[in-house]
Amino acid sequence: MNLNRVNKKLNEAKFFLDKLKKQKTKGGKYPERFDSYLSAFLTAAKSVDELFLYEVNREAPGQRSTYSIWHREWKVRCNLADTERRLIEFMERDRNIEVHTSGSRRAFKTTMKRLPMDWGNFSQKPGVKNYVSYHWKGTKIRERIIGEPKSVKILKEKYYFTIDGSEHSVIQASTKYVKLRARMLKQFGADYPQTVALYDDC
Repeated sequence: MNLNRVNKKLNEAKFFLDKLKKQKTKGGKYPERFDSYLSAFLTAAKSVDELFLYEVNREAPGQRSTYSIWHREWKVRCNLADTERRLIEFMERDRNIEVHTSGSRRAFKTTMKRLPMDWGNFSQKPGVKNYVSYHWKGTKIRERIIGEPKSVKILKEKYYFTIDGSEHSVIQASTKYVKLRARMLKQFGADYPQTVALYDDC
Protein backbone atom coordinates (compact mmCIF):
# COMPACT_ATOMS: atom_id res chain seq x y z
CA MET A 1 0.00 0.00 0.00
CA ASN A 2 1.50 3.30 -1.12
CA LEU A 3 1.21 6.03 1.49
CA ASN A 4 3.42 8.65 -0.15
CA ARG A 5 0.50 11.03 -0.64
CA VAL A 6 -0.53 10.53 2.98
CA ASN A 7 2.95 11.46 4.15
CA LYS A 8 2.93 14.46 1.84
CA LYS A 9 -0.27 15.65 3.54
CA LEU A 10 1.33 15.09 6.96
CA ASN A 11 4.26 17.27 5.93
CA GLU A 12 1.79 19.90 4.71
CA ALA A 13 0.20 19.94 8.16
CA LYS A 14 3.64 20.41 9.72
CA PHE A 15 4.33 23.27 7.32
CA PHE A 16 1.22 25.17 8.39
CA LEU A 17 1.90 24.38 12.05
CA ASP A 18 5.27 26.06 11.64
CA LYS A 19 3.51 29.07 10.11
CA LEU A 20 1.17 29.16 13.11
CA LYS A 21 4.10 29.14 15.53
CA LYS A 22 5.77 32.04 13.73
CA GLN A 23 2.52 34.01 13.56
CA LYS A 24 1.96 33.46 17.29
CA THR A 25 5.02 35.59 18.08
CA LYS A 26 3.16 38.55 16.59
CA GLY A 27 0.37 38.18 19.15
CA GLY A 28 -3.07 39.36 18.12
CA LYS A 29 -1.79 41.89 15.61
CA TYR A 30 -2.84 39.89 12.53
CA PRO A 31 -5.66 37.52 13.60
CA GLU A 32 -6.76 36.91 10.01
CA ARG A 33 -3.33 35.47 9.18
CA PHE A 34 -3.38 33.22 12.24
CA ASP A 35 -6.86 32.00 11.31
CA SER A 36 -5.82 31.34 7.72
CA TYR A 37 -2.89 29.19 8.80
CA LEU A 38 -5.05 27.44 11.40
CA SER A 39 -7.69 26.61 8.79
CA ALA A 40 -5.06 25.21 6.44
CA PHE A 41 -3.49 23.20 9.27
CA LEU A 42 -6.79 21.69 10.42
CA THR A 43 -7.67 20.68 6.87
CA ALA A 44 -4.27 19.13 6.11
CA ALA A 45 -4.12 17.23 9.41
CA LYS A 46 -7.60 15.74 8.97
CA SER A 47 -6.75 14.87 5.36
CA VAL A 48 -4.00 12.55 6.65
CA ASP A 49 -6.71 10.25 7.99
CA GLU A 50 -9.00 10.71 4.99
CA LEU A 51 -6.25 9.95 2.47
CA PHE A 52 -5.20 6.91 4.49
CA LEU A 53 -8.74 5.51 4.17
CA TYR A 54 -8.76 6.40 0.47
CA GLU A 55 -5.60 4.35 -0.08
CA VAL A 56 -7.07 1.49 1.98
CA ASN A 57 -10.11 1.38 -0.30
CA ARG A 58 -7.87 1.10 -3.36
CA GLU A 59 -6.38 -2.18 -2.11
CA ALA A 60 -7.50 -5.66 -3.07
CA PRO A 61 -10.55 -6.90 -1.10
CA GLY A 62 -8.52 -9.06 1.31
CA GLN A 63 -6.02 -6.37 2.21
CA ARG A 64 -8.74 -3.73 2.21
CA SER A 65 -10.60 -5.59 4.94
CA THR A 66 -7.43 -6.13 6.99
CA TYR A 67 -6.36 -2.50 6.78
CA SER A 68 -9.87 -1.21 7.51
CA ILE A 69 -10.00 -3.26 10.71
CA TRP A 70 -6.54 -1.94 11.63
CA HIS A 71 -7.70 1.64 11.11
CA ARG A 72 -10.69 1.16 13.40
CA GLU A 73 -8.38 -0.19 16.10
CA TRP A 74 -5.27 1.98 15.67
CA LYS A 75 -5.98 4.10 18.75
CA VAL A 76 -5.95 0.94 20.84
CA ARG A 77 -2.81 -0.36 19.13
CA CYS A 78 -1.05 2.93 19.84
CA ASN A 79 -2.26 2.93 23.46
CA LEU A 80 -3.79 6.38 23.16
CA ALA A 81 -4.93 7.94 26.41
CA ASP A 82 -8.49 9.20 26.73
CA THR A 83 -7.24 12.78 26.57
CA GLU A 84 -5.45 12.04 23.28
CA ARG A 85 -8.59 10.49 21.78
CA ARG A 86 -10.69 13.47 22.83
CA LEU A 87 -8.10 15.83 21.36
CA ILE A 88 -8.36 14.07 17.98
CA GLU A 89 -12.16 14.21 18.13
CA PHE A 90 -12.10 17.90 19.06
CA MET A 91 -9.69 18.85 16.28
CA GLU A 92 -11.65 16.88 13.67
CA ARG A 93 -14.87 18.59 14.72
CA ASP A 94 -13.17 21.97 14.75
CA ARG A 95 -12.00 21.42 11.19
CA ASN A 96 -15.55 20.65 10.08
CA ILE A 97 -16.88 23.74 11.87
CA GLU A 98 -14.10 25.87 10.39
CA VAL A 99 -14.71 24.71 6.83
CA HIS A 100 -18.46 24.23 6.74
CA THR A 101 -20.12 26.51 9.32
CA SER A 102 -19.14 29.25 11.78
CA GLY A 103 -15.35 28.98 11.81
CA SER A 104 -12.84 27.53 14.27
CA ARG A 105 -13.70 27.65 17.96
CA ARG A 106 -10.33 29.09 18.81
CA ALA A 107 -10.47 32.08 21.18
CA PHE A 108 -8.05 34.87 22.04
CA LYS A 109 -7.32 36.66 25.27
CA THR A 110 -4.84 39.11 26.74
CA THR A 111 -3.72 38.99 30.34
CA MET A 112 -1.43 41.38 32.20
CA LYS A 113 1.32 40.67 34.69
CA ARG A 114 4.05 42.78 36.21
CA LEU A 115 7.73 41.86 36.28
CA PRO A 116 10.51 43.49 38.32
CA MET A 117 12.87 45.87 36.57
CA ASP A 118 15.80 43.50 37.11
CA TRP A 119 13.97 40.83 35.03
CA GLY A 120 15.36 42.05 31.70
CA ASN A 121 16.98 44.90 29.80
CA PHE A 122 15.10 48.14 30.21
CA SER A 123 16.14 51.66 29.35
CA GLN A 124 15.15 55.26 29.87
CA LYS A 125 16.38 57.86 27.42
CA PRO A 126 18.34 60.73 28.97
CA GLY A 127 16.06 63.67 29.52
CA VAL A 128 12.90 61.66 28.86
CA LYS A 129 10.93 61.30 32.06
CA ASN A 130 8.00 59.13 32.98
CA TYR A 131 8.59 56.51 30.29
CA VAL A 132 10.50 53.23 30.17
CA SER A 133 11.25 51.22 27.04
CA TYR A 134 11.78 47.48 26.86
CA HIS A 135 11.38 44.51 24.51
CA TRP A 136 8.96 41.61 24.89
CA LYS A 137 9.11 38.75 22.37
CA GLY A 138 10.58 40.99 19.70
CA THR A 139 8.17 43.88 20.27
CA LYS A 140 9.40 47.20 21.60
CA ILE A 141 7.12 48.53 24.31
CA ARG A 142 7.05 52.04 25.76
CA GLU A 143 5.21 52.41 29.06
CA ARG A 144 4.37 55.53 31.03
CA ILE A 145 5.52 55.39 34.63
CA ILE A 146 5.39 57.61 37.67
CA GLY A 147 8.52 58.05 39.75
CA GLU A 148 11.36 55.54 39.81
CA PRO A 149 10.30 52.40 37.86
CA LYS A 150 10.33 49.24 39.97
CA SER A 151 8.38 46.98 37.67
CA VAL A 152 7.03 46.81 34.13
CA LYS A 153 3.69 45.68 32.73
CA ILE A 154 3.78 42.67 30.41
CA LEU A 155 0.78 41.80 28.26
CA LYS A 156 0.53 38.07 27.51
CA GLU A 157 -1.53 37.18 24.45
CA LYS A 158 -2.89 33.70 23.87
CA TYR A 159 -4.86 31.85 21.21
CA TYR A 160 -6.58 28.88 22.83
CA PHE A 161 -9.15 26.11 22.53
CA THR A 162 -11.48 25.05 25.32
CA ILE A 163 -11.35 21.25 25.41
CA ASP A 164 -13.27 19.36 28.09
CA GLY A 165 -13.72 22.59 30.00
CA SER A 166 -9.99 23.46 30.10
CA GLU A 167 -7.99 25.98 28.11
CA HIS A 168 -5.33 24.60 25.77
CA SER A 169 -2.94 26.69 23.72
CA VAL A 170 -3.77 26.39 20.01
CA ILE A 171 -0.09 25.77 19.26
CA GLN A 172 0.32 23.06 21.90
CA ALA A 173 -2.93 21.30 20.96
CA SER A 174 -2.05 21.44 17.25
CA THR A 175 1.45 20.10 17.89
CA LYS A 176 0.05 17.14 19.86
CA TYR A 177 -2.56 16.52 17.18
CA VAL A 178 -0.12 16.31 14.29
CA LYS A 179 2.15 14.05 16.35
CA LEU A 180 -0.76 11.69 16.89
CA ARG A 181 -1.35 11.58 13.13
CA ALA A 182 2.33 10.74 12.61
CA ARG A 183 2.09 8.12 15.34
CA MET A 184 -0.74 6.39 13.47
CA LEU A 185 1.35 6.14 10.31
CA LYS A 186 4.43 4.91 12.17
CA GLN A 187 2.40 2.21 13.88
CA PHE A 188 0.94 1.11 10.56
CA GLY A 189 4.43 0.94 9.08
CA ALA A 190 5.58 -1.19 12.02
CA ASP A 191 2.62 -3.56 11.68
CA TYR A 192 2.83 -3.74 7.88
CA PRO A 193 6.46 -3.02 6.89
CA GLN A 194 5.74 -3.88 3.24
CA THR A 195 3.86 -0.58 2.86
CA VAL A 196 5.59 2.15 0.91
CA ALA A 197 5.88 5.21 3.14
CA LEU A 198 8.35 7.41 4.94
CA TYR A 199 7.54 7.62 8.63
CA ASP A 200 9.13 10.45 10.57
CA ASP A 201 8.66 12.28 13.83
CA CYS A 202 7.01 15.68 14.06
